[in-house]
Amino acid sequence: MGAVSRFEYTHFDLMTARTGPDGARHEFLHDHELRLTQVRSPHGLTWDYEYDAVGRLVSESDFDGRIVSYARDAAGRLTARTDAAG
Repeated sequence: MGAVSRFEYTHFDLMTARTGPDGARHEFLHDHELRLTQVRSPHGLTWDYEYDAVGRLVSESDFDGRIVSYARDAAGRLTARTDAAG
């Protein structure tokens, strides 16, 4: 038989959890604007997302704590993506 993954959703059809065939569960957290703000790994590590006042992604921090920042111009167009390497 094939492997089965299980997905859980909110009443807004936002995924809140995924449990893989091995039983590993990832949880997905959203803010009041329905934006993804955090992913929690089965090991308790977090991947965090931060947004500006108008809802654009400005940074994310991965499971290892590495941060990627995003810059935009006045029109909201992505102008830079900066990680630890520059």
